[in-house]
Amino acid sequence: MLVSSLISGFGSSLPAYRVVKSRMEAYRSAFAKQPMVKADVEYFRANIGKMKSSEEFVNNPRLLNFALTAFNLEDKSFAKAFIKKVLDEGADEKTDLAVRMVDPRYREMTEFFGMNFIGTVNFGIKSWVDKLVDRHLTQRFEAEAGEGNPAIRLALYFDRKAADAKSWYSVMGDTDLYEVMRTVAGMPASAVRQDIDKQKSMFEQKFKIEDLASPAKRGKIIDRFLAMYDAQNGPPTIAATSAAALIQPVQMSGFRTIVSLDVGMLAKLQSGR
Repeated sequence: MLVSSLISGFGSSLPAYRVVKSRMEAYRSAFAKQPMVKADVEYFRANIGKMKSSEEFVNNPRLLNFALTAFNLEDKSFAKAFIKKVLDEGADEKTDLAVRMVDPRYREMTEFFGMNFIGTVNFGIKSWVDKLVDRHLTQRFEAEAGEGNPAIRLALYFDRKAADAKSWYSVMGDTDLYEVMRTVAGMPASAVRQDIDKQKSMFEQKFKIEDLASPAKRGKIIDRFLAMYDAQNGPPTIAATSAAALIQPVQMSGFRTIVSLDVGMLAKLQSGR
């Protein structure tokens, strides 16, 4: 049974999340055996080692999308020239694009590939390929869970990634981490348009960035998020009062204007000018 089908059968997000968490390895293993998923993994393993340059890599849409999915960047697969520039530059200098961007996913991907130092050498190392495949499957499994309930995908991602956040700016730079924290903080969706330092101040009044590294406190944030998500979005079988009973203040204390990629820059990179 697909995870999405299992999740959609629950009346509320919190019990669905706990079931998935308790049987994560079994569900993830079953997911990896699905024909389409298995075929994508086999193609990646068979072909990534044949790529001799970043240009060859970004111009193979199947390999590029597979790799970008591993870093939750699959929606950027159209920006081939931009991705190539990010990978080729690296993330060692303050002037490097991956360093200048608020979104931490680009730096994480760039450091993982290390192409500015060793080119495509990693593409031929099995242990490196294994790690990338594992990241891809994890990200894709969470996306599958999200088809059954978007809140579950966000909760799984938050539990996996929030502990790595070193500042509220990095949390705000990650769309999914920001969505969870914005919801828990009671901030409206329109808050994203507010000054970034003002948002940071709002988070600092309610949370502590260090608490994201604590499994217990992170779990409380997730429980509160799932309850609030149901209260705000349904399903209709859940009474608002029942969901509200789970919403208790979380004693923790942790946002900046999110830097977005300039559309003009993308167009120039894509055209090669």
